[in-house]
Amino acid sequence: MNERILNLARIAQGNNPADYAPDDNVILLATQDVEKFAQLIVRECMNICAEREEDCRTRIKDNGKAATAYMCRAYIKEHFGVE
Repeated sequence: MNERILNLARIAQGNNPADYAPDDNVILLATQDVEKFAQLIVRECMNICAEREEDCRTRIKDNGKAATAYMCRAYIKEHFGVE
């Protein structure tokens, strides 16, 4: 599993990701932690888009929202290592 996603799951549990060994990839989320985990992922995606917003504006002025959304999706995909 992607290390960033594992760390978000650990944070959702109220744990510090630094307390885990690199090969410790077992995560069990309680029901209340699943909502927190989802919120962390959405917040991180929003932050990625916000960080890259100016880059998208300057690179693609003529193509509007569709191109900006495409670039934001690409940045999120890269950040989480999704194939």
